[in-house]
Amino acid sequence: MPLRENRSKLFRLMKFRYSMIGALALMGLGAQAETVLLEDNFSQGVGYADSFEFTVDRDAQETHSSIRNLFFSSSAGSVQPWWIGSESSDYPEVFIMSHSYYVNPDKANPSDDWLISRPLEIDSEGYVLEFYAQSIAIRGTSENWLSDLWLYVYDETTSGEMADVEQLPQECYMHWEKVSYGENPYTSNEEDAWTLYTASLDPWAGHKIRLCFVNQNQNKDVIAINYMKVARDDKATVSFLDCPEYVVDDEVEVSVNLEVLSENGLSGYCVTVAADGEEIAKFETEEAVPFGYEKVYTVKVPLTLGENTAITASLTSKDMQGAVVCTKDVTRVNHLTTRRLFLEESTGLWCGWCPLGTIMMEKIEEDEELSDRVIPVCVHIPGPDPIVNTDYQTYLGVLEAPALFINRNPYFLSFSSQLDANPSKDDGRSVLCQVASVIDEYTSLDVDVELTPVVENGDTIAVDYKAKLRPAVNIPAKTFGFGAVLTEDNVGLNNNPYWIQHNYLSGGNFENGANGWEDYPDKLLNLRYQHVLRSFDRFSGVNIGVDMKAGEEYEFTGRVKIPDTYQEGSTGMCVSPAVKPHNCNVVVYIRSMKTALIENAAKASLVEHKCITVAEAIAQASGVEDIVVGEQDAAPVYYDLQGDKYNALPSVPGIYILKSGSKTEKVLVK
Repeated sequence: MPLRENRSKLFRLMKFRYSMIGALALMGLGAQAETVLLEDNFSQGVGYADSFEFTVDRDAQETHSSIRNLFFSSSAGSVQPWWIGSESSDYPEVFIMSHSYYVNPDKANPSDDWLISRPLEIDSEGYVLEFYAQSIAIRGTSENWLSDLWLYVYDETTSGEMADVEQLPQECYMHWEKVSYGENPYTSNEEDAWTLYTASLDPWAGHKIRLCFVNQNQNKDVIAINYMKVARDDKATVSFLDCPEYVVDDEVEVSVNLEVLSENGLSGYCVTVAADGEEIAKFETEEAVPFGYEKVYTVKVPLTLGENTAITASLTSKDMQGAVVCTKDVTRVNHLTTRRLFLEESTGLWCGWCPLGTIMMEKIEEDEELSDRVIPVCVHIPGPDPIVNTDYQTYLGVLEAPALFINRNPYFLSFSSQLDANPSKDDGRSVLCQVASVIDEYTSLDVDVELTPVVENGDTIAVDYKAKLRPAVNIPAKTFGFGAVLTEDNVGLNNNPYWIQHNYLSGGNFENGANGWEDYPDKLLNLRYQHVLRSFDRFSGVNIGVDMKAGEEYEFTGRVKIPDTYQEGSTGMCVSPAVKPHNCNVVVYIRSMKTALIENAAKASLVEHKCITVAEAIAQASGVEDIVVGEQDAAPVYYDLQGDKYNALPSVPGIYILKSGSKTEKVLVK
């Protein structure tokens, strides 16, 4: 039975309210250095797979419905051996947990669920595992239901690399019995709910090990773990000062800072600087140095174009148990790249809170910096909505709206009516601010896109795109893939009962308003929808099977279809209009084939056009009073509701604006 990698999805991005470990550190007296091998508070969800590579379900029993329906967990999570959860959306602190409550619990076998860390190099004595745990009550507070927790240690130095369940260790290292509930057994977010546990790792000094947390309970409460760290206290530390991650030059100057933190000082030391394991410089002294002693050493390190160089500074002393090592990765790039964020927002006309997403998108368009660096895609998901795309929704795996995915990170952002009704990119709690905060993250390549319409019998039926890539570093084959989506702007129909936008912001009391939505009715007609997903080409991306060298340009091609979206209702009324190519855009994205995250993206329009804002759409629709029913051969000078001009009344059903002299009126084509 193979090991299973952790890739569970959260139904929202949970943000830590506070860090207990950080709070405890602030309470300490004086400075303290430590070498940390593992540290995880599970607050980012997706990041815990970096600390814990595998989970193993050795009991394979069916979960009891009470666990599936826990209010702090999704059913998709609770059927896994260990999964990320939180007490509720009101308490965004998260932790990792496991259960032993199965169907027919009195007859069920004990649980046997394993949470296995990545390999840890225990290079000396002195390393200690510490973590916090609690039992979470699901049926009451009896001590009979308190969970135990087991710790096994797998030694890769003596047993080889772990690759199969049969290699799991047989001997338990630590067994903690009856992990307590805390003062309030139903409130997992309080500090006093967690109990600190520690274990020395000295038996494995000089070995590479994996920590295995195991739930072997039978019919007990949920066991939860949080605030985990493996660290060794050190008497001194070394660190890099102001060392850049990416440089264009052929060498980088690094400054290494030594600081002595032991009250007894050090009786000599040696600092070694190396690049990719090759020694660059060594600084040593046999003279004693006191507590508080600091020294900065400056070294120039050569770099190779397109490659990453691992620069290490190590400190040794006969007074210390092992070496203190810090590492800094520096990459020499061909040029500085520009990253564009790929945003996918789930939305719908039926969704009364989805105007929050619309507000954020309009704020992005208004912002000079963000408008050029953020590429939105609006995915309408099932509900009373004429522009739903269920295929894309299935690939994206989203079940609720509004929700925002940044670069396909599966742990999406949820909107708040108080924080996002009139958001600021300077307000750290708003979704808009979280978008702005990652806009300057590094990307390894630039991307651009050129479009060519595919015309057949006078109709544009598809768009051919050419993705143009220029890497700043050397990129091996199959590192990335490329895909594309077709979006349409200014989508909508006037005075149409199929196009009613629900608005839960109507009449709301918001400190800074809701961008006008609080003054709009709870159901709106005549809006225009932007960045609407219409079709896509290879959601997961086409593998780029060639090595790409820094500074060179590469081109890859594909095609996205323009779908036939025109649909009439039973009465002949237009439910969904045909896609208008002149309002269409193609977004090309570059996707990591390892992490599935989007590395970069680019957007181009078939024809330059302006997006109609909500306020403009409402004003435009309300500014024309008379409605007449027109014939197909009525007089010319017509405009559709996107402002496009026609010399004759179009045959496509819908509402058009006829301008004749000083008179303006609506014309309905059935």
